[in-house]
Amino acid sequence: MTTDYNVYKCLANNNAGGTSTTMPSGTGTSIVETGDTYGWKFMYQVSAARALKFVTPSYIPTQRVRKANDAVANTTDSSFQYDVEIAANTSGNGAIEVLHVTTGGSAYKFETGTVQSGYTETTTTVKISGTNLATDDIVDNDIYFTDGALAGTGGTITDYQAGTDVVTYTPATAAAAADGVAYSIAPKCVITGDGHGANVRLTNTSSGVIGGVVVVAGGNNYGNAVATISTNSGSSGVITPIIGPRGGHGDDAVEELGGYFVMVNSRLEYGESGNFTTNNDFRKIGLVAQPLYANGDVAVATTVDQCVTATIQSWNSTAFAEDELVTGALSGATGKVVDFKSNTTLRMVDVTMGGNTTAGYDSIKGSFQANETITAPSGASSNTSAVVGGDFEKFSGDVLYVENRSPVTRADDQIEDVKLIIEF
Repeated sequence: MTTDYNVYKCLANNNAGGTSTTMPSGTGTSIVETGDTYGWKFMYQVSAARALKFVTPSYIPTQRVRKANDAVANTTDSSFQYDVEIAANTSGNGAIEVLHVTTGGSAYKFETGTVQSGYTETTTTVKISGTNLATDDIVDNDIYFTDGALAGTGGTITDYQAGTDVVTYTPATAAAAADGVAYSIAPKCVITGDGHGANVRLTNTSSGVIGGVVVVAGGNNYGNAVATISTNSGSSGVITPIIGPRGGHGDDAVEELGGYFVMVNSRLEYGESGNFTTNNDFRKIGLVAQPLYANGDVAVATTVDQCVTATIQSWNSTAFAEDELVTGALSGATGKVVDFKSNTTLRMVDVTMGGNTTAGYDSIKGSFQANETITAPSGASSNTSAVVGGDFEKFSGDVLYVENRSPVTRADDQIEDVKLIIEF
């Protein structure tokens, strides 16, 4: 991921080795080659909102935005990624978009130049510069026109006459090359395998040595592929085709980038409208699937309160202390204090039923009751006017994960950013 929050997949370093020194840029669908000879595929862009939630020094978020019917499944920062997925998918399965120069070889014949004047070109013949080339030196090489009306086309050289610098090639092009049109001549590289349509041309970085491969067409449906160099000069070059993933590079970022983890993020902002105490610390976090509200409905709220809460109608002016154990005088129930808010609300957890046979707030014998006195070791004492249970139905949902952490002390002006990372 770059400083622009663009995510790229490295496809090739062109045998350069070492760490890339040039940051790729752009959000297009073509492979990006940087100045350090690395090849990159833009995958998607991470929005600022998602970066805040899910980017860490070790992890970045990923997703697939396209459904089977090509509709956008997740519209969040999906515009660039949708374009990438569609473009990748058009190439089909098993395309060859990258080839590595395993061995550069030696004594191969290369030439770049422009079509020379003084000869009437045809659809199968052209006059080249012919610098330091002997007759038939470049037979079986490819000639490839790189600009003009014939850009992207060419053929295999079947004859070269050094005396006239005329090249004969096959198959015929759609028209005769015009004087001044740029061309590139290099050893022919043929891709064979169980797919079809791949077409590449070779380039050199030094005299006679294969330095790179330009993909003219990636083809598709390759499960295996072999690159064969065919030329009348040079030897020992080895090219290795790299077969793309199912759907093409960029079709499924989750699979291609190794998305084996799920990250869950929750931000505890201040007091969460009074639902999450700032008077006490917390030291346990967890993940619960499909909890139900007390009325049996599936919980969908972003914030809930699972404390047993007693509304106080009177008290002795001594505040209840966090974490102390309080006792109901009638019920005999006990609970640990979470907080005592505004001297009117006492919230408790770890509630234990007392021995009283009278049903409490939840119709269970021994539960806290309305109009009972609650006392604490601190000397605090209060009388309740009402008692309610937590928002969730007890024992509902599945506990997927629990983690005990060092105590986190909270404050009214504090935000905690909690991330859980689960490996599948």
